[in-house]
Amino acid sequence: MPWVVACVTLVGLGAAIIIDALASQYRTDALLIVAWVVATGSSTAVGLVLATRRSDNPIGWLLLANGLIIAAMGLSGSYAAYAVLAQPGALPDGTWALLFSERGWPILFVA
Repeated sequence: MPWVVACVTLVGLGAAIIIDALASQYRTDALLIVAWVVATGSSTAVGLVLATRRSDNPIGWLLLANGLIIAAMGLSGSYAAYAVLAQPGALPDGTWALLFSERGWPILFVA
């Protein structure tokens, strides 16, 4: 199960980077993207190591959840920038992604 969570997180990370590149003039600053990738990758990597080696320890699972949440927040921001600003109507439910991106930040503190 830890590998599934890590793979879903990495797929979300890759999708967010691709969608952000498609958003052209509305894309996020490169330094912010690097910080976001480092935060997501480090939390997921450490969580994966802990969850596979010591599955009874909740810290590994919390770090995996944190990486998944950070990836989801970044994906929603990139999705919203593309679906609402760059190409309005090109992707479905861009307003929901915008709502999650702007108002979902308390979820970061759950894990």
